[in-house]
Amino acid sequence: MTTVANYLKTVNFSLAVSVVAKIKPDSPKPELFELEGGTVLARVLPVEDGEGRFVDSVAYADDDPHTWYLQRDKGIFLGIRQLMGASGISVPIFPTPESWFQGHGWGICIINWRVKLLPFLEGVTLDTGHLDPRVADIMEKRLESNCRRDFPIISRMREPLHAA
Repeated sequence: MTTVANYLKTVNFSLAVSVVAKIKPDSPKPELFELEGGTVLARVLPVEDGEGRFVDSVAYADDDPHTWYLQRDKGIFLGIRQLMGASGISVPIFPTPESWFQGHGWGICIINWRVKLLPFLEGVTLDTGHLDPRVADIMEKRLESNCRRDFPIISRMREPLHAA
């Protein structure tokens, strides 16, 4: 299976934030994709761990940004490094990889809701103030369901997303 890192080397995009490629959704595991033999044109973003190492890729089609696929099923967040040492500060959360990408990679996007999230979010305040209130409600319910009674602090303060 071709990884995005290898694909980026092949097409000489070693410093790219994203590439557009044809992907093949995996039918037995609908949340995964393959980069070879694809039929769906998608934006592919690299996913890092807290140390900045490449661990996965997430792909979504521009015409269906609410559906995304992981390549290795190892990624949990886009923007995970913003959670490292974020205790006591507010971190914007985005509902989709596309909205995170459109927000210039500021904040986080949960790309794997099947993982227990609380260990990563403990002590972090997640900011939903930049989201439509209906979307913020949905995000908060998903977080509460995933984290049970110990879900993270949610802030709906309307603050600019980028520091001056």
